[in-house]
Amino acid sequence: MNNTIKDTLFAVIILALVVIGYIVYQQGQIISRLEVGESNNTPSTATTFSPPVQSNESYVQTYTAQQTSIVGQIKAIAGSVVTVEASVADASMLTQIDMSKPFTIPQIVKTYQIQITPATIFINKTLSELKIGDSVEVTASTPILTVSTFAANKVIYLSLVGIPTPSQPASH
Repeated sequence: MNNTIKDTLFAVIILALVVIGYIVYQQGQIISRLEVGESNNTPSTATTFSPPVQSNESYVQTYTAQQTSIVGQIKAIAGSVVTVEASVADASMLTQIDMSKPFTIPQIVKTYQIQITPATIFINKTLSELKIGDSVEVTASTPILTVSTFAANKVIYLSLVGIPTPSQPASH
């Protein structure tokens, strides 16, 4: 009977080691995949894309039309106008990108005059609670890459530590 207990305990230990080994192996595979995805050494403010299926001009029109939000830092507040500095795609350079191979969209730091309306939705802080230096995400109902003034649909105060702003590049 003593040998039966020893044999059972030995089998349980072997099974536990196999399960732990499998879990460690799977985690190693996940980490390897993540490291491969992060090894392109591009700045976090730039976005690298694979070549599009459509033409360069068509892609630029589509991309520009889809950009309706910015993330940046408040530089001034004057009544119902908030000035935000944000790193955005350089719309003037988009047509010059060779889209036959993977590419990075060039970024510029741009200052926006954002009109706050009665319909503007605020998340995490109200207009009166916002201050110069706060990081915010601002969305509009129209594309924003080719304009410097727009009406805000939504203003989200970003209270998370480590969100890069145009004057504070991301650290790697």
